[in-house]
Amino acid sequence: MSKYDVIPRELVTDVPGLGTTWVERGTMYWMRRALLVLFTVGMLVLVVFFIIAVLGGILSSVGLVARVVVSTVAGIAIVASCFYGLRSLRQKNADISAVVAGNEALSTTAGRTGKPSVSGLGVGALAGGGSALAGGLLLIGGLCGVGWFLAMALGSFGRYANLEEAAAKTKLERWRADQSDA
Repeated sequence: MSKYDVIPRELVTDVPGLGTTWVERGTMYWMRRALLVLFTVGMLVLVVFFIIAVLGGILSSVGLVARVVVSTVAGIAIVASCFYGLRSLRQKNADISAVVAGNEALSTTAGRTGKPSVSGLGVGALAGGGSALAGGLLLIGGLCGVGWFLAMALGSFGRYANLEEAAAKTKLERWRADQSDA
């Protein structure tokens, strides 16, 4: 008899990144969640170090006026990125709260999956080859993406890893409550 024999199979869904470990929330579940936290925080640290390194190199080689302009533009980009990233995190948390409360997700993008883009690979290869244009594009991407990486890192500390886990766990808890009432 497996641990899933009592629970109907349709309730034990495969959640992205967690598999079926969310059902019991045992050691494997927490190991996957810890890896998710380490990955997202690691990506945030890499992006921040990249921005500091590239901007430091640029700022040390330009005059005072250019230094002020570059710093101002970079600061505005980082603040805007953090605003949009944290707004996205707030929407994700609202969607999770709605699902746990028994409602549909509020966001129009909830549960939407798209094909991943590989355009960053080409820009990264160009930058590795010494292309200043590609290096500049990577800096712009880092400045515009740091807020999103911050939101992902903060979101990885939440009660649920994603909307799918919240929906599956809520459905299972409601089923268990119905079974105890019967």
